[in-house]
Amino acid sequence: MRRALRSLRKGIGARLSLKINLVVVVCMVMLMLIPAILLAQTYRQRHLESVRRDAERMVELFAELSQDQLARQAYGMLYYNAKSLMGKENVRFVNIYDTQGVNLLPFTGKGSLPDDSVHVVSRDVVARHIESGFVGRVVVGVDLAPAEAEVDRMFALLLLGIFGSGGVLVLTLTHMLQRFVVRPVNTLEESVRTIATGDLEHRIAETGHDELGRLASNINIMTANLNMSMRARRQAEAGLEKLNRELEEKVRERTERLSEKAVELEKANERLQGLDRVKSSLLSQVSHELRTPLTSILGFTKVIHRDFDRLFMPLSREDGTLSHKGERIVSNLEIIENEGDRLTRLINDLLDLNKIESGHMEWRDRVVDFSECVEQAVRSCYGAFTAKADVQLEWEVEDELPAVFVDPDRMDQLLTNLIGNAAKFTHSGSVSVTARRCDEGWIEVSVADTGVGIRSEDLDRIFRKFTQVGQENCETTRVRGTGLGLAICREIVERYGGSLRVESEYGKGSAFIFTLPVYGSDFRKSGEPLFD
Repeated sequence: MRRALRSLRKGIGARLSLKINLVVVVCMVMLMLIPAILLAQTYRQRHLESVRRDAERMVELFAELSQDQLARQAYGMLYYNAKSLMGKENVRFVNIYDTQGVNLLPFTGKGSLPDDSVHVVSRDVVARHIESGFVGRVVVGVDLAPAEAEVDRMFALLLLGIFGSGGVLVLTLTHMLQRFVVRPVNTLEESVRTIATGDLEHRIAETGHDELGRLASNINIMTANLNMSMRARRQAEAGLEKLNRELEEKVRERTERLSEKAVELEKANERLQGLDRVKSSLLSQVSHELRTPLTSILGFTKVIHRDFDRLFMPLSREDGTLSHKGERIVSNLEIIENEGDRLTRLINDLLDLNKIESGHMEWRDRVVDFSECVEQAVRSCYGAFTAKADVQLEWEVEDELPAVFVDPDRMDQLLTNLIGNAAKFTHSGSVSVTARRCDEGWIEVSVADTGVGIRSEDLDRIFRKFTQVGQENCETTRVRGTGLGLAICREIVERYGGSLRVESEYGKGSAFIFTLPVYGSDFRKSGEPLFD
């Protein structure tokens, strides 16, 4: 493992050194290569120009030597001179024409068709010392390829020197960077790793007065300060532990003294029981507010459980890891459902005791659109139905339903309680919520279901406190509560002057129907609730 870390650090250092070397070498090569290219181009042009001038002087000299032979038609001498000229390495062809343009020596050239590398020089031959004047023309082709090859060789040698110098520069810079940068950085990294493991006594050896040296010095200062802070913290923890022991001793002493006052505590306990009843009343209000969102949470959890088990689990059977994780997720969802149900029962059992009779419920009555109350309650309870594929939630509100003067939170509590009960006791079919204007000045709301229904002998006591009916049904036993929900619903409805009743046929379903006075009717002309 240590060798691997050492190799990794060397590789990082080598890459850092290589990056710096590449930047420097590229800059140096560019600075040397661009002038070299410009110099080679200038030399090439000048050298080729010199070759062209030499060729023109050579042709002029040949033309002067050929004037007497052309004037006298001494073709043998011309052939000899042309053959001597062809003996030069860079002469491609020599053509001699008479005054009529006839090539007198057609067999003297190495090639009569010039290309890009042949410089063609043409000169008229004029015999000035005789009267004949113009006697012909000389055309000579000079090969520039040797001169260009020489320039290319020089440029190649120059490039070789540049890249050789660059290689030497890379080696030199690598050695210098390894010594002055990479090694100090590796030392600094190793020391920081040691400090990170918790060795706050470790100090980094300062490598100099440069940036790395100052960095090492600052890290040493930081480590020293951190070490002092940790020591102070340990001292504070030791002092706190001592105080805790002293406090525990005092608690034991106080407990012994309190045990001597057991009789007084018995009397105080009776007073606490009275306070506990007040507490139960307060907790009753809080608990019912918690039950509705908890029902929604449980409903969506069951939907997730169902969809996950149906859609994801079949796809994950081929992959052992995904299958294991899927089973774990399903298990977690089941835990959420079970714990949610347990929490619901716990809230119902411990907190919904005397909420209505406590008198501490706060009513915030105002004019509200009752259709919005119904829609809000239906949306809140929708999650409880998504987990039940065989149960449909249906709702219908009459158009232009009049407003009511109520507490919207209590209306939401009333509706969600009735819809929630219908959802719990309905395993197939539907739950229907309807709201309409019945008699003059009244609104009638019905929550009907196709659930298990209620026996006729239980209809009279369904609204009593702490009353549960139909417990002999195994399905309803799983969703039993303390029997306060319907009692709370009746208290809310009756506070606003309405009434709540139930119509049920055992085995076919139930319908809970309540009425409320509309705002502005005889019951609400003053804009105040019936009861304070």
